[in-house]
Amino acid sequence: MSRRHILAICLITTFLFCTSALFALDDDYSGQWWLEKRIGAPSTSKGYCVTLRYEKGNRFSGSYSNWENSVWIETAQLRGFNVQVLTSSGTQASFDIVRDAGTFHAIGWFAGGKGSGHYTFEANKQFTQELEKRGVGTPTLDQQMQMALSDLSLEFVDLLKRSGYTFDVTELVRTSNHGVNLEYVKGMNALGYKPDTLAGLTRMRDHGVDPEYVRELAAAGLKDLTAEEIVKMRDHGVDPVFIRGLADHGIKGLSGQELARLRDHGVDPQFIAAFAKIDSSLGPSDLVRLRDHGVDARFAAEVHDAGFKDVSVSELVRLRDHGVDIDFIRQHGKGRSLDELIHMRDRGLSD
Repeated sequence: MSRRHILAICLITTFLFCTSALFALDDDYSGQWWLEKRIGAPSTSKGYCVTLRYEKGNRFSGSYSNWENSVWIETAQLRGFNVQVLTSSGTQASFDIVRDAGTFHAIGWFAGGKGSGHYTFEANKQFTQELEKRGVGTPTLDQQMQMALSDLSLEFVDLLKRSGYTFDVTELVRTSNHGVNLEYVKGMNALGYKPDTLAGLTRMRDHGVDPEYVRELAAAGLKDLTAEEIVKMRDHGVDPVFIRGLADHGIKGLSGQELARLRDHGVDPQFIAAFAKIDSSLGPSDLVRLRDHGVDARFAAEVHDAGFKDVSVSELVRLRDHGVDIDFIRQHGKGRSLDELIHMRDRGLSD
């Protein structure tokens, strides 16, 4: 056998070894974990913040993904965990995080109130069987680990079923990965918000609509809103502080769409308060029009102080649109009407 052939065989062997190593990494359901005492928790609480991270594939191969999940876990949920290791100057210890979809066997190093290390994941075969019984389908090992990472429980699956949702394993995993969990569905159901599909529910979650936000809107006087209205309000930055600020200036009873319009056009409580000193009778449409045309309270006050009393919104807008500024008014306004000033500015005249 020639040297060239030997070299080729070595290269092929090396390639196959590396390839098998990559596949082994893909099939190795393990990852990193971090644990620390829950900051700001009551002294009676024994909760910990636990973060689980999993990476799959090769960063440089174009086939790479990762998941990370941080949750508060009570001591009782950490099987085999000895709290004394957190006060040690440095010691190795192990514990298990048991979830419906499977168990994370964790081992690592503890010191100074924190811990970190690696885990291996063991899928729960009974969980797979229960999903099949419920007509959801059979998850892949990848999917089952994702469900365990997000702490997806059979109780959550049953709640979705009782709520009338239809879904398969892929939809279930996607929903869970977007932060829709047992508490979220319970909270939204209790408030009367149950979209027709899981995708609709996930959309609400993605847009930051949660039970707390819905309750805050209700407390501010906005009740019985549709899911679409709430999503739009959230997207446009309408929050209870904004609503209460408008109410303080007499703007109340607006729909979600009207509130979003004010927010979009930059009509906030500060803008309203500034104009209230000049004209407290302005309505939402007037304020939007003034804002859109660059008319602020200072300009309106200066026009008033220059001798033009009771100037309407339309007149203020016309002045601004035609470039009639306060210096021009002060210089040429004496004895002239606003229409004459606009005509002069349009024609470039000063006398």
